[in-house]
Amino acid sequence: MKRARQNERKRLARRSKMRRLRTQLGRIRNAISEKNTEQVDRLLTPTLSLIDSSTHGSLIHRNKAARQKSRLMSQINSLSGSASSA
Repeated sequence: MKRARQNERKRLARRSKMRRLRTQLGRIRNAISEKNTEQVDRLLTPTLSLIDSSTHGSLIHRNKAARQKSRLMSQINSLSGSASSA
């Protein structure tokens, strides 16, 4: 019984943290697709911080976090590269 209560509390906490991470990633990806550089600059630091902190609580694996950050940065770099050439 106690284990079931603990699991339920942990499940709800993980669900909340995962939803927060997905929402933040969606916001920055949306800003990238709209080529809104001010919004991307504003969202970048909190997003990278949230990805990093998600690995410490075993929410996501550290390799997945590294992959997400790498793909995000490559999208941002291509955005800034296309903005300067246009």
